[in-house]
Amino acid sequence: MKLSRANTGADTYRTSADDYHPVGTQDMKDYRLQLGKLVGLWFFACLFGLAALQPGYSHLTKAVSELGAFGAPYAAIWNTLGFFLTGGAILFFGIGLQQLLLRREVQSTGGQSVMALGITFAATAIPADFELRLQSPWTIAHAVFVLLGPVAFIWAACVWPLALARLGASRNAIIACISVGLLILPAFASNAFLAQTPGVGQRVGFAVMFLWCWVLSYATTQNVVTDTVA
Repeated sequence: MKLSRANTGADTYRTSADDYHPVGTQDMKDYRLQLGKLVGLWFFACLFGLAALQPGYSHLTKAVSELGAFGAPYAAIWNTLGFFLTGGAILFFGIGLQQLLLRREVQSTGGQSVMALGITFAATAIPADFELRLQSPWTIAHAVFVLLGPVAFIWAACVWPLALARLGASRNAIIACISVGLLILPAFASNAFLAQTPGVGQRVGFAVMFLWCWVLSYATTQNVVTDTVA
């Protein structure tokens, strides 16, 4: 097979014109890879829509979990649409990423990390009891998955820059993935400075996570070199 050097700045080669597909064409056909661009829009649409229906709910002071807590008027709807379906979409996004890595024969745990993020997010649909708090096993289970979510995100944010490099993504896409991933640190730190408005810090954290998913979705559908031979 005739090989020619790709203009990517990396030591990769593209196949000849007979075997070459436009950048990203094959992977754009995988709808799962597009889910990363949509999950944030879906989540915040559900969040603001259902919060508007709940009297007295404030985005400044209330946790997102309170929409799905025991006794909340639309708990079942929020837990299904806001947590479970959003987490399921992230899970399918991770499965698509894993298949992409397998197709390109890239050794990485990137797919598993995003799948773990989706599973932990979906599991936060377990309702918390804000009256009994940690005296309730429901609240404990909810809290465990809330805490595991950031762990899965940090895992994903750490492994995907290298995975993107191995996939042949551009330098700008890799830098964007790293930069947005690092934003989670000031998002976490903001909670210490926003003690009076804890809801803000939580929503900033969600925004960073969903923006990172968007960047990763874009990078793997629009910005990855297809049909490369190391």
